[in-house]
Amino acid sequence: MRHLFLLSILAMLCGCIQGPGQGIDEAISQCDLKNDSRFRDICVIEAAESAKDLSICTRVIEPRYREVCVGRVAVKRGEPELCEKMADKKLVGECKVAAQQS
Repeated sequence: MRHLFLLSILAMLCGCIQGPGQGIDEAISQCDLKNDSRFRDICVIEAAESAKDLSICTRVIEPRYREVCVGRVAVKRGEPELCEKMADKKLVGECKVAAQQS
């Protein structure tokens, strides 16, 4: 859970959260402009969460951030079974709890 919270804060600080009316392709294009790969990945995570689209998570470069992406989409969709796609079993449990509560 702490990972999800920290990434949310970082996303707000780096301006990665897409604005109203911005299409998902445009949002990801903006993510690709980020010089720092961490900020790029966080931006892509925000786009995936906003679109509730798990397939966007495949565009996250860093494996541990990809795990966070899957978790955030699962929580946003309220689908705990999506958490099973995560490799880190410790995070799977936390993800399932959060997704069930959303």
